Amino acid sequence: MGKLWKFSSAPSNEFRFTLGLVLLTLLVINAGGWVFYAKAKNYMEQQSQKRLIALAKAVGAQIDRETVLAFLPGDEETEPYAVERDKLARLRDDADLDHVYLFMPWQGNLLDAQPGIPVGWEHPLADMTRPDLQPLWEGTAVGLPVHEIEDERFQSAFVPLLDEGELRAVVVVDANARFLSDLEVVRQGLLITAGLSLVLATGLGVYVSRNTRRLVTLQAEVKNREKLAALGTLTAGLAHEIRNPLSIIRASAELLQEEEKGDAHRSGTEIVEEVDRLSDLLTRFLDFARPKNTDRKKEDLSLLVMETISRVESGFLDRGIGLSHEIEFEPAIVSMDRRQIEQVLLNLILNAGDAVNGEGAVAIRLKRRRRPHPSSQMVGATSRYHRFAEITVEDNGCGIGVSCIQQMFNPFYTTKEKGTGLGLSIVHGIIQSHDGYLFVESEAGRGTRIGFGLPA
Repeated sequence: MGKLWKFSSAPSNEFRFTLGLVLLTLLVINAGGWVFYAKAKNYMEQQSQKRLIALAKAVGAQIDRETVLAFLPGDEETEPYAVERDKLARLRDDADLDHVYLFMPWQGNLLDAQPGIPVGWEHPLADMTRPDLQPLWEGTAVGLPVHEIEDERFQSAFVPLLDEGELRAVVVVDANARFLSDLEVVRQGLLITAGLSLVLATGLGVYVSRNTRRLVTLQAEVKNREKLAALGTLTAGLAHEIRNPLSIIRASAELLQEEEKGDAHRSGTEIVEEVDRLSDLLTRFLDFARPKNTDRKKEDLSLLVMETISRVESGFLDRGIGLSHEIEFEPAIVSMDRRQIEQVLLNLILNAGDAVNGEGAVAIRLKRRRRPHPSSQMVGATSRYHRFAEITVEDNGCGIGVSCIQQMFNPFYTTKEKGTGLGLSIVHGIIQSHDGYLFVESEAGRGTRIGFGLPA
């Protein structure tokens, strides 16, 4: 039926505040965790850089600087080179470093703890044109941030060797950034926390979505019952005061009806009809206002549906209205006041007949449902039950606008010229007293589905 208008209810301020507070708390916890992670990582990188710079300075202090600075390509096989290389290797192993070497700016490698690296070889990191190595020219040590080499993360430190203020060589030490492995555990924990927070927030959203409408409905019901209590007292008094004169008027009109012909007979008939209409209206007021005392018994709802259909079928056929039914739940044993539920069925079916205006069809469906209809307005204590017998009355008539749907169960609201606006209010009260639910789906100009569910 296209886009369907459904009952709508706005979340209360309490729900909004609670949900907002929970989501804000989750956001603060997650944001705080990531801020802590970033600061911890930055601090550990800085401490590792300081350690590597100190180690590089120690290397520069322990080597024979004059001998190393004199190395030329081809000296790799000489004894002095072997001595200095072994010294460099011991320093590397003692400090748990991965790589230690010296290079001369623009001339390449001077000494490397790793065998097989020739003098003059250009190391990829020893590019003195790099902006982050420019402080070396001024005699300032440099610590590089964590970088990847062949899928492994390392940190490097560069310490200049100066001779009378001139940069002669650079000591480089590399170390595996193993401390990041410890931080990785923290990072994974933060990711898990973020995932759990998302699940929790989603669950809270679903919970609030499912329960907000119920809470708003209960709040409205409390206010409505207060109004009905006052209205019931007023209506009972008015009915008593009005019915006594009506009885006298009707008796007088019946005397006029005894005239065989003439204006008196016609007037008497008209007066009796109007008195009966007023009496029926008073009865509706009393039915609406008085508390719904139900005489509930285990009954077959499917049987009541068929009996109600048989009562209205001939009238519908006379008006050219198609009437069909579909029973998917039989027997549908529910606890109900038979007379009241029959009143509900008649009201919904006759309203559907009026909506098609003699040029359409009405379909009645009874089926089993495990939970209330998605479009339902919770009017009774449905949360205690897990199975329902649901009746839908569908027509292809004029449909109902959204503004009408939001008010149609309010007392005295009607779109009919001679309507009282109490029929659906009475329906609402009856379904409420049976711990059931109501639902309406409609599109103006396309038709309406209206129905109710009772615990089965």
